[in-house]
Amino acid sequence: MVKIEYICFTNINGYGIAAYNYVQSLAQFDVSVSPLDFKKSRKNSWDFDAYLKEKDPERIQIFHCNPTMQKRHKTLNNHKIGFATFETFDPPDYWIDILNQNDEVIAPSRFCQEEFKKAGVKVPIHYIPHCINMDLYNPNVDINRHDDKFTFLFMGAWKKRKGYDLLLQAWKEEFNASEHVRLLIKTDRGPRAKNFCKQFVNTAEIQIIDKYIPEQYIPVFMKIADCVVLPSRGEGFGLVGLQSLALGIPLITASHTGCTEYTELGMTYNIPIRGFKQEPEMDQINQFGNRVWADIATSDVQEAMRSVYDDYDTYKHKVINNNKLLSKFSYSSVGERFRDIFSRK
Repeated sequence: MVKIEYICFTNINGYGIAAYNYVQSLAQFDVSVSPLDFKKSRKNSWDFDAYLKEKDPERIQIFHCNPTMQKRHKTLNNHKIGFATFETFDPPDYWIDILNQNDEVIAPSRFCQEEFKKAGVKVPIHYIPHCINMDLYNPNVDINRHDDKFTFLFMGAWKKRKGYDLLLQAWKEEFNASEHVRLLIKTDRGPRAKNFCKQFVNTAEIQIIDKYIPEQYIPVFMKIADCVVLPSRGEGFGLVGLQSLALGIPLITASHTGCTEYTELGMTYNIPIRGFKQEPEMDQINQFGNRVWADIATSDVQEAMRSVYDDYDTYKHKVINNNKLLSKFSYSSVGERFRDIFSRK
C-alpha cells in the first residue's frame, strides 16, 4: 500500500479545510498527517489524531502549504510533492524556484496548473481539484429558517480580494430598507466588518456573523441562504462556491481564474468582468503586490443580485438540474486522481 505523509495546516482557514478534504480523499492509502500548526490551539481545528504516526522516510510527502513554508520544512524523504495555488496571474519567481525542488507538484485548478507552468515550474504539475464531502454537501440538507426573508449570503475572509467592498456598495445602490431581503455576511473579522458597514445606512438588512461554525454544521448554516454571492477578484479555486452549488443554492460569482472549475458548468450567474487591472498591493500580502486582478463593476453586481432575486426559480432549477456535474469534486473521484499519480511510481 502507498504510504503518505500529509504536511498541512489543520485549522479552519482555506488551506486547512482544503487539506482536510484531500486527506479524506486519500482514505484508500496509508496516510499520516504532520500538522504545521500543531503547537497552536486545537479549538478550531479538524480532528487529526487518528493520522498521527511515527516518521517514516519511505512515505511520499505532500506539502499542502505555500512554497515559502515548504522551503522551511527540511526532510530526508525520498519523494516530495508540493502544493501550488495562486489567486491571480504571475506567481512569484522565488515560489517557482522552491516548487522545482519537489519531485512533483499538485495544482487545485487548471488555471493554477497553467500559470505555474508558464511561470517556469519544470517538474510535473498534476491537476487535482479541491473536493468536498458530497454526503455532507448536497441539495437534501434540511433548511432551518426562522422567516421567509430572501437571503443573500457572502461567506469568506474579510479581504479586498474577496470583493466585500464591491458587494456592499452594490447592496447600498440596489436594495433599500423597504425590501424584504437581507445580506448575511459570514467572515473572520467581525469588528472590522461591522465598522465598515456603518457607512451603509437606509439599506436593506445587513447581518454579520463571525463566530466559529464547525464543519459539520456549515451546510445547515449555508442553507439559510437563497443565494450565495461571491464577487471575488481572484481565486485559486474558491471552495465556498463549490459548497454552494453542491447544496443546490444559486451562486453569483465572476468566471475567471480558479473559479472556472465550476463556473463553466452552466450552473452559476457569472458576473461579467471588465478586464484585469494592476494593483500596487492587495490585502498587504507580499506575493500579491503589483499583480493584476479582475475588474468588476458595482453595477454588474447589482444587476446579478436583482436578476436572481426577481427570477429565483430559474436560477434554482439551473443548479438542481445540473447537480450531477459536480461528481468530479467528490472524495472518490479525487481519490482516483491521486491513485493515478501514485501508480506511476
